[in-house]
Amino acid sequence: MSPERHAARIEARRGGGLVLPALLWTVAFFLLPLLVVGAYSLFRRSGGRLDTTLSLDNYGRFFGDPSFRGALWSSLEVTALTIAVSLILAYPLAYILANRVPPRWQRLALVLAVLPFWTSYVVRSYSWLLVLAPNGVVNQTLMALGLTSEPLRLAYNQSATVLGFVHFFTML
Repeated sequence: MSPERHAARIEARRGGGLVLPALLWTVAFFLLPLLVVGAYSLFRRSGGRLDTTLSLDNYGRFFGDPSFRGALWSSLEVTALTIAVSLILAYPLAYILANRVPPRWQRLALVLAVLPFWTSYVVRSYSWLLVLAPNGVVNQTLMALGLTSEPLRLAYNQSATVLGFVHFFTML
């Protein structure tokens, strides 16, 4: 075996060793619980007990109930909108960081872009409520300027949810 090939094998093993902890963590705390929930979804409950006979009844009930279908479609719509808006906002930032910021400033710019992610989700959620609530900053400003006579419904709707998710995932 040539020295280059041997070095490539060692490098591949080292890379695998670095990936292994993250892979095990993902399997243990994401894939396995997902499989357990998926398996339980195929069982029936009867008389407060779990009947381990495999059945698709739960899925039939879920997709047969209009309120569940509505919740599913609403979730998928929020997800699609969040993805679209996040991509529209995040890709230009990534492009600018990679191609327009001088190389000596790129690390600092990346740290400054990632730094807000260290803020708690709870703090960010409540800050959006302070801004969008009926007595929040936006409504108070609009009423003070005489642009509206009563508060607008800015919070607790799909637009506010998408706005919050985009902020959480892109910090823009």
